[in-house]
Amino acid sequence: MVTRNRTDGRFDPELIIINRARVGRNGEFYPAQRYERGRLRYGTEDASTLSDWYYDRQAGILEFRIPWDLINVTDPSSRTLLSDTRVSGDFGTASADAFHFGVEVYRKGVSSRGAGALPRSSNGVWTAAQFQPWRWGGWTVPRSHARLKPVYDSLRLLWQEASTREPASSGGVPSE
Repeated sequence: MVTRNRTDGRFDPELIIINRARVGRNGEFYPAQRYERGRLRYGTEDASTLSDWYYDRQAGILEFRIPWDLINVTDPSSRTLLSDTRVSGDFGTASADAFHFGVEVYRKGVSSRGAGALPRSSNGVWTAAQFQPWRWGGWTVPRSHARLKPVYDSLRLLWQEASTREPASSGGVPSE
């Protein structure tokens, strides 16, 4: 992976092979299965822990959860970024001081001009001074929290019902 400055606002796809191609014992070919790790899924975290973005029109909130690897973070605990100034060879890393994020919103099929931007741009141009830095502290022990997933109550009820049913007969000879 090589870091490149881009001006078109596009990410390179991160296609991961999750199951390699193979041939079964019966000679049937099973193609490789791929997963696009850079595709952001729509939805709330309450609906799915795999959700990456959500827009609440009434509240005027656009929420993103961007995976670290999409912004070239190699180790968030030590604030280390991928930094490769060479075209080939081993990759290098650098320590991050802060991130500066900008968001530009477009409406599909309406026009090529943005519908809005944060921070506000002047004729589609941002200056470095407009961005607020976002910093995070490194860590050696991750913070964690426990919570029940939405399916928990459904499974609990299902198992509760199963435990109160009579066991299936073994098909053996009845006892006297």
